[in-house]
Amino acid sequence: MLFLKALLIPMLIKANLATRQPALCAFIYAAAMFTNALMFDVALGAGWAPVLQKLAIITVAAFVVFWTLLKAEDYGPLYWLALFLGAAVLVIL
Repeated sequence: MLFLKALLIPMLIKANLATRQPALCAFIYAAAMFTNALMFDVALGAGWAPVLQKLAIITVAAFVVFWTLLKAEDYGPLYWLALFLGAAVLVIL
């Protein structure tokens, strides 16, 4: 799963800067994590409730990260701080 996140997060950050649509990028990230959860968590018997709760948290966190990157784009060091902290949050979740 870490490999998927390592590939997906930089691509979505670039797409976010190009399209300027953080909701779309958050949806794509959440859809990829949901598909991953279906393959591993639900298939192994984890149940739907924890998977959907985690999906809601991931969706909100991804939207906040992508929105913050757009707002901090013109502020130099603040952008890089938001980039590294946001990517770390997305990898941890």
